[in-house]
Amino acid sequence: MGELITRYVKFGVAWLLLIGLVILYNGYGCRRVLGPEMEPTIKKEQFRTLYAGKTKPAEDVTYDDVVYYEYEISGEPQAAFVARVVGLPGDRIRIAKGEVYRNGTKVAQPYVGQAHMTNEDYEEVLVPKESFFVLMDNRQHGKRWDSRAIGPVGRYAVAGKVKQ
Repeated sequence: MGELITRYVKFGVAWLLLIGLVILYNGYGCRRVLGPEMEPTIKKEQFRTLYAGKTKPAEDVTYDDVVYYEYEISGEPQAAFVARVVGLPGDRIRIAKGEVYRNGTKVAQPYVGQAHMTNEDYEEVLVPKESFFVLMDNRQHGKRWDSRAIGPVGRYAVAGKVKQ
């Protein structure tokens, strides 16, 4: 009888552990950055911890947060991306000769290496309510997948913040 109880207790503990791991994975998780779009901050093919579920209220995302968002682009095999938040709802974002201006003030970008900068201009954009303006740190590689090409990213497309 004692062996049977011990066996059931072990089985119950194993199930609780498994359920705990599933809850932990859904709450945090781990995602892989597939391309070099965030170099030098995050290397290609590197795994990062994702704080999922913490981005639903817009107040949880702030400037310089790195977020993981999903966006389907026709003809592209990749549908999830990682980028840095440079604009919040209501901000005016403009890019002149590769420099980012938020509400008329130049934004410091120490995370973008000189080798990854571009010399392009983008007209001023007003970031809509419930959206973020995101840019990848490797500006040369990431211009097809960040807000320069797809526009501001809605907060519901953001799956979570990436631990840096």
